[in-house]
Amino acid sequence: MKGWIKIGLLMAGAVMAGGCALEPFRPLPETGPGEVSASVEAKLGERLFPWTVQKLGGSYSDPELRTALEAILRKLSDGFPCHLQVLNHSRPAALVFPGGFIGLTRGLLLELEEAPLVAAVLAHQIGHLQAGHLGQALRERSFAGGLEAQLRLEAAGRTDPDYGEEVAALLETGAALQGWSFSPRQEREADDLAVPLLRKAGYDPRALPRAMKILRQGATSSSPWPEKTTGWQRHVRTEEPGTPPLEAAGLRGTAPRRPSAADAGFALWHARASREAAGYLLCDQALRLESQGNSRAAVGAYLQAAAVLPDEPLVLARLGLVYLQEEDLRNARFHLERALMFDPHRHPAHLGLGFIHLAHKEYPAARKRLETAMELLPTLQGAYLLGSAWEGEGDRGRAARLFSQVAGADAGGKLGRAAANRLKGLKGF
Repeated sequence: MKGWIKIGLLMAGAVMAGGCALEPFRPLPETGPGEVSASVEAKLGERLFPWTVQKLGGSYSDPELRTALEAILRKLSDGFPCHLQVLNHSRPAALVFPGGFIGLTRGLLLELEEAPLVAAVLAHQIGHLQAGHLGQALRERSFAGGLEAQLRLEAAGRTDPDYGEEVAALLETGAALQGWSFSPRQEREADDLAVPLLRKAGYDPRALPRAMKILRQGATSSSPWPEKTTGWQRHVRTEEPGTPPLEAAGLRGTAPRRPSAADAGFALWHARASREAAGYLLCDQALRLESQGNSRAAVGAYLQAAAVLPDEPLVLARLGLVYLQEEDLRNARFHLERALMFDPHRHPAHLGLGFIHLAHKEYPAARKRLETAMELLPTLQGAYLLGSAWEGEGDRGRAARLFSQVAGADAGGKLGRAAANRLKGLKGF
């Protein structure tokens, strides 16, 4: 059991830290060496965006908020294909991915305060999509590996969860998109496209400068504390000589409109979310304590957060993982299972429960949990644990393949060395 606990500590720490390193921020190129078809771009986003959502705290589920946001998005997009997800993260930030995928954080929605400001940020993201800025990003040579990996996986039709070269390349591509900076010209183009979208949908485009200021300030905010392994897209607009700033660009207002059901729904959510903000602040403080190696204090902070947010799967899953670090498998299991009651697709909860099943030699149950975790977000930790489950079930071939992938991807690291040692024990593979 002690050996498993050591792996559990390593696993929990890696999950809380986000799981992988990112490239530094770089501006998107204005031109590139080749074209990316719309279908490949869409399929790439369809694969990478859900992984990114899992890395950034999972989805934030609130039916009232979702109804309000979908109504706003329908009016703005006017049939243009868009998919919106709210990320359960406190930092005010927005993401836009190939294929029409848009993510707004809980923290950003809390800062925006009213529906017209939300509409302005959404219109800006749609502007990036309509201008083809994500396609321009993918034409850069550094994305060639991810695009090739996507095509190989599609051609092979592989469904087994693994951490092969293709998956590793796709994860790097997702991380680069997640932490990318749009060029100043692209920012101006997105703003220019956002204005008529807002006007046509009945929103005052003069909300755009204020909304984008809130978004851009969020990129450099110190609250919550800046995670070293988490990058965010940056929207930095600088003006060319002779070009007025957005605030002074002569934006015409629209006639006053009646508040819509979406306005009322967002206002109701915002009032409730403001009351719950203390619970998320406690959760962020607990994560910081955990990153500093103070898991015992982190348990106390997570318990305080859970008292404010008793049904919040983000808090429950993190509490379960920190209980793993404290070697308290009973409480870990209780909170991880409770997290899945409220969000069946929460990656850390499946990963943690898979580890607990392994520690008790419940190999079939472990395999099922870990396969689900790997489908939600492939990680080195998940691949190592899934290999252990396959070995426990007697499938040495699949175990060897996963251990080999981990040893190659993390050569010299703790998990890589552990996987290499396990591989040596599987003679003949």
